Amino acid sequence: MFFKKHSRNINNENINIIINNLNINHVSNLKYLGFTLHENLNWHLHIANACRKIAPIVGVMKRLKGVLTSY
Repeated sequence: MFFKKHSRNINNENINIIINNLNINHVSNLKYLGFTLHENLNWHLHIANACRKIAPIVGVMKRLKGVLTSY
């Protein structure tokens, strides 16, 4: 993964990195320690993934709102 500004157009396909005779592939995003990193260093993909995970839970809580009592 190469980090760059959003406005820069860099052709990453021509760059080859070889470590211990292993070719390192280019990826546009990477999940590391629970965070989704994008090559443009923005949070859009991470926030979209978090919203996708919590949406079903929020829906269940909304449906149970009238059934459960609060203290």
